[in-house]
Amino acid sequence: MLALGACTKSGWTEFHSSPGGFAVTSPGPLADTTILVGTAVGPIEMTTNMIRIDDYFYGVAWSDYPQIFIDSTPAENILSGARDGAVANIKGRLLDDRPIHIGDHPGREFEIEIAGGRGVMKMRIYLVGRRLFQVTAGTVMKNTSSPDMERFLDSFRLMEKA
Repeated sequence: MLALGACTKSGWTEFHSSPGGFAVTSPGPLADTTILVGTAVGPIEMTTNMIRIDDYFYGVAWSDYPQIFIDSTPAENILSGARDGAVANIKGRLLDDRPIHIGDHPGREFEIEIAGGRGVMKMRIYLVGRRLFQVTAGTVMKNTSSPDMERFLDSFRLMEKA
């Protein structure tokens, strides 16, 4: 899932996803993929927009949960579950975790050491209505991060509905 389109570091551009309802500035064109992922509420369709450049990867993933799940589950539980799933999926170790918001919508920001200390992944996740956004920047280099990772994470914003 991480080995997507390559580009040079000089090509930062604005990426807009009308279906996703977000925009982000990225270091190149983001490849679009939709997959089914297993969740506690059954299979959920997740759309990912990602790029890998050299030893770095950047992406936004989003998925819509059933309204009944959203209505019956506290937002904090949904966000914690997404965080824990991300850590488990890469066999990582949680290094940092804190609550955040985007507008009035709750979120979490956390950092994961990739299995065996082979790199680091920073994520910001937001619950907007029944949509979960996962904004990710990471590297497969040991004990390294980059200002570009923060630049990508900081650039994520929700688009206004027409």
